[in-house]
Parts: sequence; C-alpha cells; structure tokens
Amino acid sequence: MKHKPIIIVLLGWSWILKKEIVNNFYVIGIHPSDLPEYSGGSPIQNQIIDGISSSKCTLFKISQDIDKGPILGKTHLDLDGNIKEIFKSIYNASIHLLEDFFSKFPNINEISQNNKNIQNYKRLKPEDSNLSDKLINKTSCENLYNLIRCRTEPYPNAFIKDETGTLYFENVRFIKNEQK
Repeated sequence: MKHKPIIIVLLGWSWILKKEIVNNFYVIGIHPSDLPEYSGGSPIQNQIIDGISSSKCTLFKISQDIDKGPILGKTHLDLDGNIKEIFKSIYNASIHLLEDFFSKFPNINEISQNNKNIQNYKRLKPEDSNLSDKLINKTSCENLYNLIRCRTEPYPNAFIKDETGTLYFENVRFIKNEQK
C-alpha cells in the first residue's frame, strides 16, 4: 500500500472485517443504538419494535467482536416517524459524532463497553415481516404501527397473507388516543 490510511470510517457497514484490517488500522463505525444495548443486527427495527422512540447513535472503535469495541462518542437519536425520517436523524447524528471525533483526534478517550448480560440481536429476515393473524389479533394498534413502520423501504415491507393473496404495507400512520 503506497499510503497507509490513518483512520478507516465505516458507515452503514454490516459485515465483519478481517482480523488483519482491525489489527493494523484505526477503524471506527457508527451504530444506531446506545451501545452496548441493541448490538448486532437490525438495531433500528429492534428498538422500534420494543417501543423505543429516543435512543443514541454511537461512534465506536471496531473490534473483532460485533459491536463490542470501545465507545468514542454518543449523541441523541430520534426514532419517531418513518424510516426515511429516522435515516435522516442517523445521518445528522453521524455527522455530529464524526465532526466531534476529528476535532479531538488523536486525543480520543476510548471507553470500554460493559457487555455483561447484553443481548446480541440477530438481523431480521424478510420472513419476519409476515404479520400473522395471531400476532395481529393480540397486538395493540401502537405496536402494530411500530411493527409496520420499521419494515418499510428499503427493508422488506410488512405483510399479511391469506388464501386470496398478500397485502403489503408500504406506509402507515398512527394517531394516539388522547389521554384523559
């Protein structure tokens, strides 16, 4: 390599890097959750499904273990709205985190994660978007709203099936009842 990079920045990266890269470069990434919470796959969807509307976006040093490297910074992340609005929030949070990181580099405070008793989530699969009759009949409107809104483009849309065909949900809106 003619010029060795000082830092490698991963945005929207979902694959494990080779050990040679992690061990020989300062590799950083953004994760759309308050790590170590919601580490692993589909962090946006899993938080929305769990009813979380306010989270954090985390800048961290990439290690061989998925989402377990030292924390370099965190900032607020709004999970309200549709996926496009959430992506915009992630984009803005990422810009903020990277500007802050590069303004301090190389004097970076790395904070180890406490990964005890933390669930590592698996990536949702397209078949997870099937909202079965059993699920629909025992779930509140607000929970159905969350199940549908986290599964819109670019992700496989939520759907229901019966003998006549498949109904896909491409957009959803929820109006909360006024509290008395």
